[in-house]
Amino acid sequence: MCIRDRLIDNRQADAMEQLDNLLASYSEFLNDCRLVVGITHMDQLNQPAISDYQQRLIEQCGGKAIVPAVFDVDGRSVRDLKMLLQALFYARDPAVSPA
Repeated sequence: MCIRDRLIDNRQADAMEQLDNLLASYSEFLNDCRLVVGITHMDQLNQPAISDYQQRLIEQCGGKAIVPAVFDVDGRSVRDLKMLLQALFYARDPAVSPA
């Protein structure tokens, strides 16, 4: 099993297209891989909302084993990046407990 993470800049006009491209790039791996998506700059532009990204993930990955998780993150924040990594570990093995 493999794991991947990805950050998308919400300020970009094509942020949702970036998500679509990401999903297309990993489409053949999503049954075996776990993907966590971080959305940056939500504080500067809150549309599309996290719920919009979640809906797109559900639409695009509904038939997959696990729909990727999506988080609002600050790419400069160690705490937020640790949260993404924890999400990856939990997606891979839900029995993992936080340290």
